Amino acid sequence: MPIRVVLVDDHELVRAGIRRLLVDSGYEVVAEGVETLEDWILLRNLGCGQAQGYLLGRPMPGGELVAWWESNRTRIRQLAGRAG
Repeated sequence: MPIRVVLVDDHELVRAGIRRLLVDSGYEVVAEGVETLEDWILLRNLGCGQAQGYLLGRPMPGGELVAWWESNRTRIRQLAGRAG
């Protein structure tokens, strides 16, 4: 049975199952709603390589994206684990 989307609002379930269910099975995992650095560190340690949420940036009109990226590039790359 193919899994397309998994929405989980239980941190214990995420910790217990994310690697076994998704990462070790070869899925790309995108964390939704990441708001704190602590959550992002936990998710990265569990093998999650992508995220969206207020930690990274607030919703914005598409026309503002380039200016936002230029202002936040270093911070986002640091969160991604890459230098400047």
